[in-house]
Amino acid sequence: MQNISKLYYNYDKVIAGMKKLILGFIVVMFCCSCGKNIAVVSPRDNLVFEYGDKIVLDNLVSIEDGYLINGDKEYDYKDTGEQTVTIDYQDTKKHKGKYDVIINIVDSVKPVLSISNNLYVLKDNEIDVCKRAFYADNADRNVACQVTGEIDTTLEGKYKVNVKVTDASGNYVDKDVVVNVIEKFEETPEVEIVPDKIEDMILKYKTKDTLIGIDVSNHQGDIDWETVKNSGVEFVFIRIGYGHNREAKIMEDEKFRQNLEGARNAGLKVGLYFYSYATEIWEAEEQANWIVKTLNGEKIDLPIVFDYETWKSFPTYNINIVDLNKVAKRFLDILHDNGYEGMNYSSKYYLNTIWNISEYPTWLAHYVSKTNYDKDFKVWQFSNTGEVPGINGFVDLDVLYLDN
Repeated sequence: MQNISKLYYNYDKVIAGMKKLILGFIVVMFCCSCGKNIAVVSPRDNLVFEYGDKIVLDNLVSIEDGYLINGDKEYDYKDTGEQTVTIDYQDTKKHKGKYDVIINIVDSVKPVLSISNNLYVLKDNEIDVCKRAFYADNADRNVACQVTGEIDTTLEGKYKVNVKVTDASGNYVDKDVVVNVIEKFEETPEVEIVPDKIEDMILKYKTKDTLIGIDVSNHQGDIDWETVKNSGVEFVFIRIGYGHNREAKIMEDEKFRQNLEGARNAGLKVGLYFYSYATEIWEAEEQANWIVKTLNGEKIDLPIVFDYETWKSFPTYNINIVDLNKVAKRFLDILHDNGYEGMNYSSKYYLNTIWNISEYPTWLAHYVSKTNYDKDFKVWQFSNTGEVPGINGFVDLDVLYLDN
């Protein structure tokens, strides 16, 4: 009995000790949670950024005795001006806190303006000069276009006017153009187009580091792919689909499946392109996800391309240059996340003035015998008047660089 009593006595002591230990732990935790945050957070110098810059939270503040929570996160902004960024942090004793830092986003970049040196209008007709131009801004979504000078469309003649495009920050670009008021349009003599024959282009551009190819859509009609292959063509980019005039509708190219099967059976390397009207992120997501669903896991040899070419109507879309780059990048990111290589297509002018997507390769359109485009590109579309046996009519011709 004495041993049993002693056992119970020791057991009670253990339980009492455990209670004290747990109570002490709770008190310590409570005190720690109520303690003062020892981290010292301060703003970094010169927190002025150009609109379009990538702003990472780690670059906004410095911190001692702590660290930022999600410090590698990028700050998402849509407008210029002073903005308050709230940053979450934690000190070395795990006390959490928030710190507000003020940054200033400025726009010192001129808008982009492209318009012909000479415009023509029939006598007694109206002309809206700004609608004949392409213009855009890196930050402003509603750029102002102003025309200075008199145009009398009741009298034939040449009228010099100045077209000026100004953004909300006061940056501007202008150009003098001549408006020609004419009685009638003269008939222009029909010029015979000399096609670029595939055999000549192979001799000119084929090396151990290049492949020669084409890009096609339903516009080429029914294609004899074996004949195309035998002509020396090594790859093809096939249009998989297109947007529908900025409507929320996606159309599959009428010849996509036929072209894909024919090119594959002929032994050609295959890439795809999608003709997009997307100006918002959700549209890009919808289109890219549609491509993934349409392919249903099918492997593609070459990249899938974002092809945006709706430039004349761009000023009416309430979008800026940075917005459009985000749209294209989101499209390509989704393809990448689903195991496909992405690529962006555009002409030399728009690659120099609009596009800034360094994460993905470029397909350059520049119809010259030797391009002077000075940035990297993976594919060069050098002709839209190619002649290839097995295809009726003209077809685009391309060079793919294996080492780029």
